[in-house]
Amino acid sequence: MGRTQRTRSRKKSSQFVQNMDHEETLINLRKFLARNGCNDEVDLKLRNFPQTGRGVATTKNLHENDILIRVPYDLMITYTTLKRLNFLQIFTPSSKLTIQDLLTTFLIFERHKNDSFWRDYITSLPSHPPWLPALLSEHHCELLPVDLRLAAKKSRRLLEESWSRVKGSIKQGWTCSCCGMKVDRVFDLHSFTWGFILVNTRAVYVDPGVVGEGGGGVLSDEPCMALCPFLDMFNHSDKAKCSAELKYEEGKLFYQLTTLTSYKKYEQVFISYGGHDNVKLLMEYGFFIPGNCNDCISIQSEEVFRVLRLGLGEGQYRFINRHDLNKELFVGESGPSFNLKGFLFVASSSASEVKDFASVVYTDSYPEEFLKSEMKDMCRKLLLCEMAKVEESLRGLKVLKVNSVIIDFLNCRHDFIKKLCEML
Repeated sequence: MGRTQRTRSRKKSSQFVQNMDHEETLINLRKFLARNGCNDEVDLKLRNFPQTGRGVATTKNLHENDILIRVPYDLMITYTTLKRLNFLQIFTPSSKLTIQDLLTTFLIFERHKNDSFWRDYITSLPSHPPWLPALLSEHHCELLPVDLRLAAKKSRRLLEESWSRVKGSIKQGWTCSCCGMKVDRVFDLHSFTWGFILVNTRAVYVDPGVVGEGGGGVLSDEPCMALCPFLDMFNHSDKAKCSAELKYEEGKLFYQLTTLTSYKKYEQVFISYGGHDNVKLLMEYGFFIPGNCNDCISIQSEEVFRVLRLGLGEGQYRFINRHDLNKELFVGESGPSFNLKGFLFVASSSASEVKDFASVVYTDSYPEEFLKSEMKDMCRKLLLCEMAKVEESLRGLKVLKVNSVIIDFLNCRHDFIKKLCEML
């Protein structure tokens, strides 16, 4: 769940908070919610904030466990919605599509229907696909540091695979019996990219067990994603805490969002999309947060061997592989990850006399010399190598004038690596 305007808006917006409640599309969205049973008891306001762009402000003090908003389940775009409207009939019976495929396709078709029930919600969405690294050209993608490059390619592959599945599943020449709309008129790669990215950045999780929905038919996975009007107006903060759940009240199902963080009157209200580092935020939502408390620098196991010029014995290799210490390798403000710490110890000279690596790694009984000297030196070498890669990427990408978000991200990452080195 989220939006992708943070970094772009930061440069374009005023230094002052701007009122957005007068904008026609947002007025219509409010009216749509109100007439369909979504009561704004907190009196939340939409504002344009200098650092985050569009967001939500409170007009009163909020305390822990205060309810922010309750949206009727019927207002959400869910798998239940698609079944109720017989939307699945546009696909061939043998189709196997994910819930994201289905929501993307539905959003595209509803966008072109003048009488869509969700028209006021859909017109409040961006008219162009938010920028994500998945949209980088193959040449530009190759210039990224390896972890970003792999993540961007994976995101691009997921988009292309979804497009291929949906394109091959819609009945040829299908025409809507209600409005006469032809599939060829509204469905192409550009519109699909728009829909796919909006669903990817804005969808919320719903528990299939609560709503009594299961897979089967054309659905190949669980119906656990949904679009929820207004919830995508909240921005993410690494400091925010909240809870979201489906709840019944007087026999009616609502999607309820509750803050677990206190806010003062007129402050922006944040929610958490999860404990994500900046790479995850950039890849999934298109923004990043300088000083993100969840941020870290990932290290590829191949780089550990190459940079540190490790020559391990058979016993060391076997232990590292058997215990998956060559995975989830990263350095954050709290130091190296559990796996990286164990990997480095097994490879260090401090372990040369140790016969039982597990007795050290899994009891955190590392020798003092390793913790104070060897581990820090090894981490620093790995981080300096990552810093060099960032600098190389910046040189190449600046010449090509790529989207400024990726340049800003790499500069932020460079500063973060430098900070980590100083902390060791």
